Amino acid sequence: MVSFKFSIPTEIFFGVGQLNNVGEIVKRYGKKVLIVTDKIIRELGYLDTLISNLNKKGFIVTYFSDASGEPSSQHIDSFCKKIMDLPEVVIGLGGGSCIDFAKGVAVKLTHKNSLWEYVNRTDFIDLIPTECTLPVVAIPTTSGTGSEVTPYCVIKNDISHQKAAIISNYIVPKTAIVDPELTKTMPSDLTALTGLDAFAHAFESLINVKSNYMTQMFSIEAINYILNYLPLAIRDGTNLDARIYMSYSSLLAGMSISHVGTTVAHAMAQVLGAKCSLSHGKTVALCLLPVIRDIKGEEVEKKIYELGRRILYSSESVDNEKVVTKTISKLKGFLVDLNSYYRGNIIVNESTINIMTEDVFSYMKRPLDNHPEILNKKAIYNYFNEIVRGDNNVK
Repeated sequence: MVSFKFSIPTEIFFGVGQLNNVGEIVKRYGKKVLIVTDKIIRELGYLDTLISNLNKKGFIVTYFSDASGEPSSQHIDSFCKKIMDLPEVVIGLGGGSCIDFAKGVAVKLTHKNSLWEYVNRTDFIDLIPTECTLPVVAIPTTSGTGSEVTPYCVIKNDISHQKAAIISNYIVPKTAIVDPELTKTMPSDLTALTGLDAFAHAFESLINVKSNYMTQMFSIEAINYILNYLPLAIRDGTNLDARIYMSYSSLLAGMSISHVGTTVAHAMAQVLGAKCSLSHGKTVALCLLPVIRDIKGEEVEKKIYELGRRILYSSESVDNEKVVTKTISKLKGFLVDLNSYYRGNIIVNESTINIMTEDVFSYMKRPLDNHPEILNKKAIYNYFNEIVRGDNNVK
């Protein structure tokens, strides 16, 4: 076994009903709390429940319930200028966008530069968030991004039409309160798209050139549970077992990408989403299918074989090549079965495809370099061309 480093800095409280313990959990960080959420979460009553639980413990609570679905650096900068009294802790309540918005606020409120200057891009020397960053507590209401345990804050730039991430251990949530009960109100389309994001995290961290025995274990378990429970959660959102295992899978996949990052599918998805104003779940699913179809190489096939033994077979005596082939076929079939949730017309011209290809090799080069196969610009252009034409079917 090769050597590796693995750490989980986030304290995780997992289970149905954990939201009720928020006061005891958060009090270690101070009494002045800023909650970041969105209008839907407020309408569902989760914000009121959270505020009530905090008020019972004597917290001074302020909240912002207009976090955008795809947070931008400009939106976060503008909001932070209005904050007159610095909170001691920021709570992100909602999906990955709300949690990322909270992470961005935690940085911006304690740093003077515009938030985009802290974004990690390979075409720019970014600024580094410092230990002054406010502590973040993450309370996810979806099961997909894994943002509750990651050092990533994904934001877009409304001016340059780019999307990338701040990467820093200082924005890893100090505490994650993962209550699967909160995910039961997700509609089927959001359940599918967030679940596909978790699936992409798990698969990309598995095939990643930086993966290790620990991340591979988490990735394989996450993929196994997602294959079994995401269709159930889509079909019946009240199925608590399905919700529990999807929350757990998102957590596992999040811990994997925290250590090794993503690969080419996310590199393309970030660019595609920024240029075409598409949700992250849709772009990730669109970009992942051709990547899975074309996966090859001795080292990555060893990982696919181990995955296949988990999701298809238990015996080591089964032919390796057969396991790999059937595993890839199963993964492709899984994505195709759910394609009604992410397919759609993408109207871009050849010039935009060329720009997106260049963007992958400029500011998204880091995840591209994590991919097990070296891909040139022609390969990325062909992927984008295939995706926008809508013909990336199983072949």
